[in-house]
Amino acid sequence: MSKWSGVWVFSIGLSLAAFGCSDDEVDDGSGGSGGTGATAATGGTGATGGSSGASGSSGSSGSGGLDGGAGSGGSTGADGGDAAADAAPDANSHPFKAALSNVDYTVECKVDAGADQIDGSFDADYDNTANSSPVNGNLTVTISLISGANSMTWTHIPTPAATGPVAAAATKKVTHSPVTGTGSGTDDPCKYCGGTMSLKVDWKLDDDAGSVVSDVFGPVNVKCNQ
Repeated sequence: MSKWSGVWVFSIGLSLAAFGCSDDEVDDGSGGSGGTGATAATGGTGATGGSSGASGSSGSSGSGGLDGGAGSGGSTGADGGDAAADAAPDANSHPFKAALSNVDYTVECKVDAGADQIDGSFDADYDNTANSSPVNGNLTVTISLISGANSMTWTHIPTPAATGPVAAAATKKVTHSPVTGTGSGTDDPCKYCGGTMSLKVDWKLDDDAGSVVSDVFGPVNVKCNQ
């Protein structure tokens, strides 16, 4: 074979080698573009922190409870009865009237008279003219003495201890005095000489209602036997 034949064969071999290259390496005879460098690996995205839990909504205010209705009043006890019905009438609303007069008490201070240290008497005028029924009433006697900032009481059983029957539509006058040895006090009456004294008498009547009639005499100056 001639040397030109060898050149021809070598040229054909180069052509075939060029034809066998991929399109990525050969394109219209121009030199292949430089290979794209490997893209740098993007660093992994940092883990996104968990989102904060949503704040709990404020609980709605509870609505105010309904006002409880006022409790019904307890029923009157079987034995209690209506207080108004059981209460005694006003002390001076009764048609029977009693009035004190001629009150004359003396405090004995020369000797120790004990239970008789205050002695004397009083009149009671009983008027039953406005009443259609006879009346009898028992007496409770209280003497009050005051001197400056000091005060005391003295009590005694009176005689007679009751009005005695006062006929319907009638009047009556009775003088009452202490029963000997029945007086007692909360202090020494002789400390109240120069002070004042008042006499109160309550009459509890024998009517069905147990009515009470009262009267007060005074104040008057305390009389002392010194």
